[in-house]
Amino acid sequence: MGTSSSFTGPTGRNPLLPDNYQADGTQSSPETQVKDTINIEKWRIAKANFSKYISGTSSNMDASSSSYVRAYGGGKSAGIQAIGGKSTAIKLGGFLSSISSSGFSETFKQLGIDFEGKSTEEVLSALVEKLSSSQNTKEDAVATEALMDSIEVLYEECDMENSGLEELDDLNSDTFSIIMEKFIGSYIFHKYLKDLESRFEDIVDSAKTIEMENDIKDYIFGKVEIALESHNLSGLNFTSEEVTKQIESIYSDCYEVIEGVMK
Repeated sequence: MGTSSSFTGPTGRNPLLPDNYQADGTQSSPETQVKDTINIEKWRIAKANFSKYISGTSSNMDASSSSYVRAYGGGKSAGIQAIGGKSTAIKLGGFLSSISSSGFSETFKQLGIDFEGKSTEEVLSALVEKLSSSQNTKEDAVATEALMDSIEVLYEECDMENSGLEELDDLNSDTFSIIMEKFIGSYIFHKYLKDLESRFEDIVDSAKTIEMENDIKDYIFGKVEIALESHNLSGLNFTSEEVTKQIESIYSDCYEVIEGVMK
């Protein structure tokens, strides 16, 4: 789509976020939460296992990923700590729900996004600004990366390159679920890489790094797909009081599948 370089963090409250939304500690950074709640020894093990996988000493991605989730205190705890992943998923889901019920024109007007005379790429860049967090933490950066990935898929699924924004009005439940699954999977994947990125320093071959990242992405998305089989993402009410806990539960399920607790 060629718009990623212009995606930046926004300011102000997003109208698609529930009025009662509480991010369970958004005023403190994820880094601080990790230091306060995570066993240092478990992180040492997680990083050691990941290093073995990256170096080729071990081909066991299950062991590496499982120890990573355990370092967060297990799948449920990892879901609780997915602060940016939860808030941005709710905003993205609210946007898609509004498109389905009110159409793209009314939805962009509600968001304060001027689309008249603008290119599709310009409008979608403005959309990412509106739906992203205004904080400058690692957690927010991960959520924004995942948001860009999901908007890229939306662009492709709705064939907006050829048909423009009007194609959003044909958004169906299948496409809705595809976009949300892409966001959730991308958030978990990008956070995984951010948490363990120092392990890549031993790889001097950039092509090898890309290959390893793609393997990890495929692994993560495979696990997320399994976890989401029991969830109806397009059926969620993204303005309800319950949606925060529902999204948290979805993340916990994904992390528990990665941990190996759920099959």
